[in-house]
Amino acid sequence: MSCHHRVLFALALVATNPLAGCGGTDGRRPLPTSSNDPAAVFADPGPTIVDCGADRGLQIETFEDFELGAGTGWCVSNDNTPGVFEKPTPDTCNVPSEAIPGGRCASAFALHVYGGAFTIWGSGIAAGLPHTPYDLSRFTGLSFWARKGPVGLSNLVVGLRDYHNDYTGAAQEPDAEKGVSVCLPFCPKDTPDGAPQARCAPSDDPNRPLEQRKLDCGGDYATGVVLTSEWKFYKIAFADLRQDGWRFVSPSFDTSRVWSFDFNQWVGYDDTWIDDVGFYTE
Repeated sequence: MSCHHRVLFALALVATNPLAGCGGTDGRRPLPTSSNDPAAVFADPGPTIVDCGADRGLQIETFEDFELGAGTGWCVSNDNTPGVFEKPTPDTCNVPSEAIPGGRCASAFALHVYGGAFTIWGSGIAAGLPHTPYDLSRFTGLSFWARKGPVGLSNLVVGLRDYHNDYTGAAQEPDAEKGVSVCLPFCPKDTPDGAPQARCAPSDDPNRPLEQRKLDCGGDYATGVVLTSEWKFYKIAFADLRQDGWRFVSPSFDTSRVWSFDFNQWVGYDDTWIDDVGFYTE
């Protein structure tokens, strides 16, 4: 099973998803044909203005600051568009962080993913919370710093999953609840005798009928933000997150049992920096 199955990306995102139009430009200009050097194609002059006090007035519990050189448990994935470049390598977990050119306020390292052009659903970055449900009920929402590089998409979709719609969380729920109050996780490999595992979704194929996919795990509580070439601080209240119905629709969003969150881009070029991810109260 691929890394984004385990760590819970919003798989098979499609252009018809209502979150796709969350403002900004889509950044899908073609890469220069005169260079096959990704370093040259994605050359980045960097930001010019940073408001280091943009998070003032909030109480933030940092989940990952990337200062130790690697984001433990962070994974990248993409839609496997033939021939595309992506760094870090797709389906890689414990992604190494990258030095921020010139730094950002007190931060020296961040997570940086770039590549494309993706043509099927896009690409993403995800983090699984520690292998048990994580109680976020004392927080107002998720916060982070982010920017895009010159060829990157502006629209970033941010999603969270609780035990209702998370692959790992749902797999630990009683079988009787799967497809009723929690989603169907994707089937593991067949058992040694060849009999398929019961109470699981047979495939993550986005071309399966919608009525089948509506039982599957993977339907984020999500919203969109607009990135610019400057570092900006973003905060997303849990109360503002919504599901779009392309997979299992949860009866509620249980912030006391959250399993994962992710940052996803649509088709086009991904050049995204993420830093200082945390949970805030105000």
